[in-house]
Amino acid sequence: MLRDGLEDYDYLFIASALAKQLQGAKRVPAGLLKQAETIAKYGNPGNGLVRSLTDYTQSVQDLESARRKIGSFIEEAQAYLSKTGKK
Repeated sequence: MLRDGLEDYDYLFIASALAKQLQGAKRVPAGLLKQAETIAKYGNPGNGLVRSLTDYTQSVQDLESARRKIGSFIEEAQAYLSKTGKK
């Protein structure tokens, strides 16, 4: 369980860094920017997954869904930034 939490943190850290890179890029697809906004909310309490520092969802399905969304965003953002030369 601890390992999953650390991996989730790493995922959010990577996604956050990519979102910042996208902000500096030109002509970013609107869907990718919307994904970045959605992912950014996962890093702050009050988002449905993490209601506070001590109150968070116990739903495995919700956590897995969030992980898939974050992973998909990371893949798409890396591909876009690689294609545009903004690594």
